[in-house]
Amino acid sequence: MLRCMRVVDFVERQVLSAIEAIIETVETVCREVVTQIEEWHSRWEESCESVRRNVCTWLPWPLDALCNWVTETVCKMVEVFFSIITTIVKTVCETIKSLVRILILIPMTIFVTVFRIVCFVVDFIVNWVKIIIA
Repeated sequence: MLRCMRVVDFVERQVLSAIEAIIETVETVCREVVTQIEEWHSRWEESCESVRRNVCTWLPWPLDALCNWVTETVCKMVEVFFSIITTIVKTVCETIKSLVRILILIPMTIFVTVFRIVCFVVDFIVNWVKIIIA
């Protein structure tokens, strides 16, 4: 029985470490994607400020106010866009991690449970045979 249970424990540990490796890879990729999006966002903010500073300031009165308003509106819309994209990426990443856990852990748990029961039954039969023979 000990050998059988050791095999079950070994399989369980291997599957769990594989799950953790997959999840770690997903988290790394997600962090890199989010970091890239945030970098693009900061570049966009710099561009917005540059347009305000270099274009809007030298325009005559009614046009500079209009330029500032348009620039601010477009910049806020793009900021919302970046927030939405970041949220979507994070949600997709969490969904993938959850699916990996569910799609692997549930069958593994069923397999391990059945395997443990089989080990118990085999051990029980072997012990009774040993008692009868001895």
